[in-house]
Amino acid sequence: MGILVTRSSLGAGSGGSSDWADTFITDVANIGAALATPGQRVGITVGSNFTGLGQELTSGNGATMEIRSGGSFDGLQNAVRLYPPTALVGENAQYAAWLRNLDIWNAGANSIYQMNFRVLARYGPRYFDLAPDAKCWGFQNSDTLGVGQNNRLGVFDHRQPVWNNWKYPYNTIETTPNFHNPPTSGSLDSGLDTNKLIEIRGSTNHAANPPQTGDEWLQFDTMFDLRQDRGNANGIHRLRVRSRDGVVNRVLPTPLNHEPSWSFSTLYCYLFEGLGFYFNNAGTAHVDNWIEWSHATFAANMDVSDEEMELVPGF
Repeated sequence: MGILVTRSSLGAGSGGSSDWADTFITDVANIGAALATPGQRVGITVGSNFTGLGQELTSGNGATMEIRSGGSFDGLQNAVRLYPPTALVGENAQYAAWLRNLDIWNAGANSIYQMNFRVLARYGPRYFDLAPDAKCWGFQNSDTLGVGQNNRLGVFDHRQPVWNNWKYPYNTIETTPNFHNPPTSGSLDSGLDTNKLIEIRGSTNHAANPPQTGDEWLQFDTMFDLRQDRGNANGIHRLRVRSRDGVVNRVLPTPLNHEPSWSFSTLYCYLFEGLGFYFNNAGTAHVDNWIEWSHATFAANMDVSDEEMELVPGF
């Protein structure tokens, strides 16, 4: 679907110190227009504040965000740090997000069949036992171009109290407002370790199965393809995580039809719901209970031979 755009060399004046995106934007409301070129990477420039970055914090839930100047893995990019919710607001802790409600399809002007999202993430030393469950990020998809619907593809982290609150980000799909677990079980930890992506702790043990990660930068790359004619008869939703030392390079693929109600008439992506996004319960306030991100990058309708984003340069 389209021709892959050759990446150009971009300096700091173009929004970054390396060529991790073709196009950098400072106002996330313009991301849809920037994604009109198939295969083009669109990077989000994080300035000194949250103007234009789609920040949403539910009032009263205790969540806060800050820009960390030079906070990326190489010290050359800013980073966004989130301290998760610490109080319920009604039934849930609700929103603690940035890049919230990005218009991917430019009000229906772009036919987005395939999407990539790449970001570098670092979990603080006490996120694993003090943070609540989160919908890390997700996309809304639709059957009809220009008409929004509630057909979702999402990535979650998941806390298991009986496992000392270890967290395993994993792929799942929901087609209603209620979350659906993968079909192998009703509880993530009753599944096979080989089906789990990573374990978030306060320290690292990359040789463990699944790998234990903590207080280090990781690259996440989500790819989904809503079509069925690219060697993916059941569609695909894939999540990959990689560590800087190269030891962790783990992939969790999920066919779209693992959720029985998924409709393959759903062909268009229209909305990025947010990064950090939605918390169903409250965590515990602590100076080391945080997650931070940098190098948030999107690409749409990538060529079938290049549907996976490479590592951020220098990572």
